[in-house]
Amino acid sequence: MWWRYLREPISRSRGKHRVVGALIWLIVVFWLVSTRPAYAAALSGPGGNAPSLTISSPNPPQGPEGTRVVLAGAHWTPSASFDFAYSVAGGSCDASETRFDGVTATADNQGQFQVALQWPATPPGTYAICALGVGTPLYGTSAANVFTKLGQGAPSLTVVGAAVVGQPVTINGTNWFTTQVGSANQVEVLSGDPSGNGCTTHQMTLTPAADGTIEGTFTPTATGPLRLTAVNPPGTCGSTTQPSLSTSIVIIVTPTSSGGGTPGAGGSGTPGVNRPTATPCATTNCRPAPASGIPFGPLCLALLVLFALLLLLFLLLIRRRNEEIIVTEEDVTAQIDPASVAPLGAMRFVKTVRVTTQVADRRTGMVRRSRSRDYDEFADTNGVIRRRLRTTTS
Repeated sequence: MWWRYLREPISRSRGKHRVVGALIWLIVVFWLVSTRPAYAAALSGPGGNAPSLTISSPNPPQGPEGTRVVLAGAHWTPSASFDFAYSVAGGSCDASETRFDGVTATADNQGQFQVALQWPATPPGTYAICALGVGTPLYGTSAANVFTKLGQGAPSLTVVGAAVVGQPVTINGTNWFTTQVGSANQVEVLSGDPSGNGCTTHQMTLTPAADGTIEGTFTPTATGPLRLTAVNPPGTCGSTTQPSLSTSIVIIVTPTSSGGGTPGAGGSGTPGVNRPTATPCATTNCRPAPASGIPFGPLCLALLVLFALLLLLFLLLIRRRNEEIIVTEEDVTAQIDPASVAPLGAMRFVKTVRVTTQVADRRTGMVRRSRSRDYDEFADTNGVIRRRLRTTTS
């Protein structure tokens, strides 16, 4: 076969083998060298321009986990489809990239496309992004710029303590490494119905610290569930312009306690302090409240039943220790009618025996239980005895 020309060194071939082997090696080398240029030419757009890929948002291209990254492509083959992957910056699209799950794009008639993705959980660092032909090997065109992953997690938002209506509530957050410049480098916090997006009412605008943390306060005006949403940049919550960073939580706003206290014995009450008061009860309704925990009556009943079962088991064990089993056999052939013995194949009837099993008390010898069974015995030509049950008597 043709592959033996590849295994055999060219210098050791003879005649036409040398020529055929050299041609095969040339074809293999030409295929290896031309594969990637042919792939790139197949992806190139109208006019023969090389395909391009750019991170258009955020600007600069950096942020934490969950950052919305927008990719823009140009000069691609119209109607061509693509997957996208990332790898450590410095590596090429020929290396072992990791694909973004569910992120695909299709070029329009001008060979252009735009696609958005959320940056996954990766270690901090700089990453290259590649566009790959769907179903092709993992190589393609890398973006002109790289994405820098900041921080160790996604942006978060938490409430410190309880949320009480009419009182200041403190919120804080982490991993808000914003990627914008100027006023867009802030985080807007809004609130709204818990079943919606929480973008109804503006609450505050915060500037993240260098470590990505935020902190601020707001005063809720109503009780019940409340959704808090934080976005970057400001003004993108619920708008057609998608935020680069966002997160949302639902809190429960509780009502405040009653105001002025109850006057104490001998003076006026302290405002804001509620003192307990004694309430007289009717003479027929002064029963003490039942004790909490497991009811005493049912617990005692359960323990008594368990004790009775254990006692019964103990007595049965003692009784069995005082019992012995006695087994006796006797020939009762004379007590039966030989004509009543049914034949057993070619075997010969020998006799009828009665096996009696008795359970007796070891101390008194009294028989407590007794059972008798009659067996017909048959013998074959070799003298082997076989028994067949005849009757049972208890």
